Amino acid sequence: MQETQALPTSQAERITTLDALRGIAVFGILLVNIQSFALPGPVRHDPSVLNEVGINFQIWFLTDWFTEGTQRALFSMLFGAGVLLFVGRKENKLEGLRPADLFFRRQL
Repeated sequence: MQETQALPTSQAERITTLDALRGIAVFGILLVNIQSFALPGPVRHDPSVLNEVGINFQIWFLTDWFTEGTQRALFSMLFGAGVLLFVGRKENKLEGLRPADLFFRRQL
């Protein structure tokens, strides 16, 4: 195996839009997980159990309503796009099952 196959993608080959979207998705997942880290089980889904009102409830509502599914879905789609880009680029350079082998090694 050549050494260049194991190197990360060069700065010139990176797709800035995908990197930015990944950052947004990771931040959105962090917002969702903050609630999971901070609130006990039943309260995570309904903070009215603790009679929360005002800004606390509004922030919970916006975070739960906007980021709960969208950011995980966005991150999952970007993961799939990354797989396609990785394997597609390796298919152009290598033959046979070698691109799949490199992909599975990368995942492990």
